Amino acid sequence: MPSLVHQLQPPHAAGVAALIRQAVPGVTNTQIYNALKNTAIDMNTPGMTFSPEVG
Repeated sequence: MPSLVHQLQPPHAAGVAALIRQAVPGVTNTQIYNALKNTAIDMNTPGMTFSPEVG
């Protein structure tokens, strides 16, 4: 069973995409995808600690 963190990712991404679409009328789906992909933080980067249990 996927963790709660993985279950919450798609709604958050959809919300951010909606905000981008509202702020930039005429933006394409590809542009939104690229904006999300290119600004995402890789949580597996050495030196970064990610713990979904920490509030």
